[in-house]
Amino acid sequence: MPTILTELGEPNPVIDSTGLTQGSNTLNPRWHDVGGWSIWQEFNYKTLGSIFGHIVNAEWKDPLRVASGGGGRLDSEIYDEDQLEHQILSRHTIPIVNDALAHANRVLGLKEEFVLHLGRRGRCTHEQSGDGREFPDWTLVSPRRRAEYLDDNGHRFLGKYYNLLPGDTKISSKWSPSLYTERRARGNQWEWPVRQVLTYASSLDVRYGYLLTDKHLVVFQFAREAVGSGLSAGREQRVVPAAMHARAESGSTDLSTTFQTMSISSTQYSNRNPTTDFEQPKYQVIDWISSGKGVLTVKLALFYLCLMAGHGPSNIQTSYPRLNSWCRLENGTFRHNTSGRTAIQLGSKDRVEDADPQRVPDPIDYSRPEGEEGREAGKNLEEEEGRQAGENLEEEECRAGGGGSGRAGKAPDVGGDDESRAANEEAYDLFFWYESTRFLKRRAVEGLRWDAARGLFHFQDEDGEVVFVDEHMTIYDEEAESWGYFYGNKWVPAHLDPSGAGEPNTKKEHKRRRMR
Repeated sequence: MPTILTELGEPNPVIDSTGLTQGSNTLNPRWHDVGGWSIWQEFNYKTLGSIFGHIVNAEWKDPLRVASGGGGRLDSEIYDEDQLEHQILSRHTIPIVNDALAHANRVLGLKEEFVLHLGRRGRCTHEQSGDGREFPDWTLVSPRRRAEYLDDNGHRFLGKYYNLLPGDTKISSKWSPSLYTERRARGNQWEWPVRQVLTYASSLDVRYGYLLTDKHLVVFQFAREAVGSGLSAGREQRVVPAAMHARAESGSTDLSTTFQTMSISSTQYSNRNPTTDFEQPKYQVIDWISSGKGVLTVKLALFYLCLMAGHGPSNIQTSYPRLNSWCRLENGTFRHNTSGRTAIQLGSKDRVEDADPQRVPDPIDYSRPEGEEGREAGKNLEEEEGRQAGENLEEEECRAGGGGSGRAGKAPDVGGDDESRAANEEAYDLFFWYESTRFLKRRAVEGLRWDAARGLFHFQDEDGEVVFVDEHMTIYDEEAESWGYFYGNKWVPAHLDPSGAGEPNTKKEHKRRRMR
């Protein structure tokens, strides 16, 4: 019976690239620098299979079969990047990976809003990175990660999607991983595409990216450089202006421009360290011709990378735990550092490694298989652990909140003894007052307890009731002296002053915004 593992192991179409000619790559001196790269040893068939085996080994009754274009030999000939993208990748590669991602969603028993989908750049908001000129060739999107706009009348509009995984296409006559060792002969042609994807990832605040050619798939993991007492400490920080992709775009209307004057921006995050330097990226190369059992193929590797970027922790940090490891949550349960799965008990061979303390917990509860296929794939242990972990997490984290003191009434409950509570109250001034209405402060929200089951920050108000910080609650950013809201753990800035969507000191308004 077919599985994702067997279907994505099928051979790729043969590409006739003899008509390609050499040339220079797109370049921009404003892109982030890379001094080199190192092998991403963990990105391999065995490790990824051990993490996602319950998905890729699940029965797949109706996998997509991609038919030939009918052009015979002419279908396999490419002469430029555009032909590679539209004649090969968009026909034979991306549709199969997308079908596998949809099947993975069914195996996991997740709702439709969690499905992941690879596609072209036009469907993603250009304000996500703060510069409308940034256009990665490929995007990974999910219905739950979509821009929203609020007009002055309080009407909310859905905009374009956020890009969870930037990818770019190159032709092998212009770029190949081997150029790294041929730099003396070919100059700096190796570094430009790598710098390009790194800059995309930095702008989107995601740690993964990839380059796809007619010969290889090259996947990347990026990390910020930790500035401490070493060589970087005394280095003058580079000012990195907004990057651009040197391509002419169509004149089609973009909602991010149409709603530019409305209250809420479509920005997914706020890059608070635009001058940050980066470590040498980690990379892994997968050959286009790889196929068969026990081999990491282009389609399988791309599928794994999508799951990692779409369901696991994905923001850029200075360091990361091992891919196949777990971190201990505050309530004593465990969460996988790559897949996001949760468990109440680990096996004797499972490794526990705390994630980078700067990392914000990912809002997606990915672990609990609820559908029939998920139960078969996850078996009884995974199903039971996932269910109990979610229930225990919700029960435990709803008992207490984090935060500090407001200006009216009793301070929100931060938990702990009197001494620790006083310390928290002193550390946080939770609310900002504006026209007789109180608004949570961004800094205070980021210090609150995190409910992984709901994917929201929360605290207890002066009446002891749990309040969840969702996208309907306007937040004040003291540092930027601006407004915005949290979409899960992502900060979304707003352009104008709020209009009554804060935390008014009235019982009726206060309760109206509670978690559904």
